[in-house]
Amino acid sequence: MSAPEIARALSGKALADALCDSRARTWSLVDDLSDAQWQVPRQPGINPIAWELGHLAWFAEFWILRGPHRVHADGFVRAARPPVHAGPDSLFDSSRLAHDARWDVGLPPRDRLKAMLRSQLDACIAAVPLAGDDAALYFHRLALLHEDMHGEAIVWLRATLGLPAPTDATLPSLPGKPAIRVDGGWTRIGWPTSRRGFAFDNEVPAFDIRLDDFEIDAQPVSAGE
Repeated sequence: MSAPEIARALSGKALADALCDSRARTWSLVDDLSDAQWQVPRQPGINPIAWELGHLAWFAEFWILRGPHRVHADGFVRAARPPVHAGPDSLFDSSRLAHDARWDVGLPPRDRLKAMLRSQLDACIAAVPLAGDDAALYFHRLALLHEDMHGEAIVWLRATLGLPAPTDATLPSLPGKPAIRVDGGWTRIGWPTSRRGFAFDNEVPAFDIRLDDFEIDAQPVSAGE
């Protein structure tokens, strides 16, 4: 079973440990950078580091601790409870704050972000159900996978800015290999509704699709390639 598949089924202490591990990894991706390197220039495809971190804390608190949620007439999802650890919603909700505007708002300094993320993580871990079904664990698993995805975004940010790759994120140099040809045919895409575990909303329901013949690279390639 792959790591993403394992994450989909985590519960109890294993889920709490995974949330802690993911947060430690997040900090390892930015803690070695100087305050000057945290000042990300405005450009498409990346975000200010302080916004990325604040958004992670906001997202986990919003979905795990502030429910129930409902969509209002303006199209935004709103929570029944106000933020305690990370907010306001207008600052850290990616739906409410346009990408280009993230450089024009007052973001918390580095030390305050650390305190914010620590208190949010502690509160969310305290709320992990000791026992629960997939529905009860959904938002904790969502927060875990969401943070891991933003970890990829931070690695991408560093590469975009020409900063050194973080520890354990450098790919080895490999000799070239020819692309692999894959015969087309019918395949199932998505997450079957009968299958247990976490699934993103855009993974369900699973559906069958016929793929044409295609080629895929035999190994990771660089952005330049």
